[in-house]
Amino acid sequence: MLELPSHPRRHMKGISASPDLRRKTRNRNFEEKILDRVDRNADEIVSFVQEIIRIPSVTGNESEVGQAIFRKMKSMGLEAEIVEGVPGRPNVCAVLNGARKGKRLLFNGHMDVVPPGPREEWEFPPFSGIIRDGRLHGRGTVDMKSGTCASILAVEAIKQSGVSFGGAMPLPPASAREVGEALGPGFPFQKGFLGAAMG
Repeated sequence: MLELPSHPRRHMKGISASPDLRRKTRNRNFEEKILDRVDRNADEIVSFVQEIIRIPSVTGNESEVGQAIFRKMKSMGLEAEIVEGVPGRPNVCAVLNGARKGKRLLFNGHMDVVPPGPREEWEFPPFSGIIRDGRLHGRGTVDMKSGTCASILAVEAIKQSGVSFGGAMPLPPASAREVGEALGPGFPFQKGFLGAAMG
């Protein structure tokens, strides 16, 4: 269960850019522009998280959710690709590049969820993505579909805001959690994907 903020901007207001970042950025309204875009995207943000939660991507069955995330990244105007270390188990890779060289900020996450267990233990169906009393319910709302969606949507807000930044923001959502080799977050880098973004 994830409690949704009544106003995304107020919820995020405590997240302030460091003094160092404030000095370096050319745009004094960097943070304000991004938060304004988050406000404007609020309904779309919730809808996208619901869409992803409603896909039953129990470990080993991540293909459908990978395709949904791939479509979202493409709709954002990112150059995205699906990298499969194991057939049917995608790692989705995309990068938002800045206007100049700089540091890289890696957003990482996984797309699979553990089995929901007995239905009677759930107040609502585990893949319903239903909202009741300002709370979003479903398997993966906390671990970690909301987090994975948040990273994607944060990059979208940054891109839409038009702020100028240096460096790059790689997005490589992985099939599985806490594993290496072909299913974990390190696989796209081992194969050379996103290498340029990470320098």
